[in-house]
Amino acid sequence: MKERLNWREACEVLGCSRSTFFRMVAAGHIQAHGLCTTRRWYSRSECEKVAAQGRFTPRGTHNLAEQQRMDV
Repeated sequence: MKERLNWREACEVLGCSRSTFFRMVAAGHIQAHGLCTTRRWYSRSECEKVAAQGRFTPRGTHNLAEQQRMDV
């Protein structure tokens, strides 16, 4: 597995949409690497770490997470 990911590959690792991914980058949860905006790359290990910490709601589970909060 390669360590340097483009945004599409990072979204697959995280299980999130493009817009959610770039919101996470803007918020500083994931660091962008590279020299210019068209050749950015993202660390696989950093994406996996963020996914494991659960700092966001993965695509398709937001209703489930909301329902679980209401059940408590």
